[in-house]
Amino acid sequence: MKKMSFIFNYLTILSVLIFSSCKKDKYFNLTSTLTLETTSLTVTEGEQAIVNMSLSKKLSEDLILNFSFSVDGITNYINDDDYSKTIEVKADGSTTWASYPNDRVIFPANTISAKFRMQTTDDSKLEVVEAVTLSIEKATASSGITLENTSFSPIKITVNDNETPALNHDYDYEGGLMIFAFDEDYNPTLVSVSSTVEHPEEKAFIDAGVIPQEMLTDLQTVFKRSTTPITHYIFEYSQGGDNGAFVVPTVYIYGTEKTTDAWVMMIDAGIAYPQLASGNKEYNTNGLFGYYLFHEWGHIETLNRDTQLNSLDACNTYEEPEGCLASDSALYQFMNEFYDFPEDADAAASPKTELKTPQFVTEYAMTNNAEDIAETFAYYITQENIPTADETNSGALRKINFVKNYPAFASYRDLRDQVNTKLTAENDLPTHLNRARNGKRISCLDRKGLAEMRKSQKK
Repeated sequence: MKKMSFIFNYLTILSVLIFSSCKKDKYFNLTSTLTLETTSLTVTEGEQAIVNMSLSKKLSEDLILNFSFSVDGITNYINDDDYSKTIEVKADGSTTWASYPNDRVIFPANTISAKFRMQTTDDSKLEVVEAVTLSIEKATASSGITLENTSFSPIKITVNDNETPALNHDYDYEGGLMIFAFDEDYNPTLVSVSSTVEHPEEKAFIDAGVIPQEMLTDLQTVFKRSTTPITHYIFEYSQGGDNGAFVVPTVYIYGTEKTTDAWVMMIDAGIAYPQLASGNKEYNTNGLFGYYLFHEWGHIETLNRDTQLNSLDACNTYEEPEGCLASDSALYQFMNEFYDFPEDADAAASPKTELKTPQFVTEYAMTNNAEDIAETFAYYITQENIPTADETNSGALRKINFVKNYPAFASYRDLRDQVNTKLTAENDLPTHLNRARNGKRISCLDRKGLAEMRKSQKK
């Protein structure tokens, strides 16, 4: 019995020694440094954003990391449906990706490097370049592990849109926030968007991808009555409406010559939504959008090729940048009555000085003869009452009566009740449209001047 007991005790001690020796030889480390290969990453929608991460030393336990996404402070933020918050991880030596949908990711033990990836969504929408910030930190569940670098710089992931705009432009105005093409039934289709935004309100407009219905209704009301097709609308927005408004023949910025005349219009949506930046989404509360709409349409009605210009090789009336005025055109007759023609064909006509003041309906009407008639046209539609004028009255009232009596414009007064302007004799009417920072008036038809104005406002 004593011999058997001795043998048993010997084997017990031997097994303990062997077991202790095995534990001693097993790799054990709970301290390391985690490195991420980048702090910024750019992908195209539909692609995966993949980032390599590595440890300075292998850990003998799983390292648990918390991943969190944020769009705080990012104007061009990514929408929730444009990416997946599920993170997938693949460690070195592994052929499969492990999925972690709850923001808690495992960096496997005994691994020196791993990749993590995030899936972006490929959709058919035209979108702005979007971004999201990904932050990483050690989870409390890995409190036993010491990372020698306690914080990591967030990773900014930028996602480019992969849709091709249906419309390319060669116009230095830069295309605006969105461009819509109108069909023959006056229905708009989004054909281009800006890749960058400056305000959250701009991002919201692009995400919606449409012209707000109340604005669209007013536009369609005018477009349907226009003598000349308005084929494109540039949707622009700035806080305060500082980008103003303009119209231009479509051929100037969208390429090929057309057999019939067609025009592009832009009116800053900041004019339609003057308090949007403060969260007030009320439309056209001061009536200015309606007034600007009539002003810009006035340019089209007085400068279109179909009824107002002629195609003679030699112009014997008056040459505008858009072409030679027809003898029976509204603007040529307007100038005959209220302007002096220069003897020098290259000089600009000047307003007659003998007209009683005020000679102009607004200060902006003083910019040039084309702005003069466009402002007068807008007044004709929006003014509550238009007293009959004779030569004893002011030049401004005589000009309004001129537009009133021009046959092609006689039927337009009813639009005052269809488009909100809220402009009556008791209201203050707008005194300016496009202006540079120094107050210089810039014509709605001056494409280069408007482009420079817009660029200067971004600085």
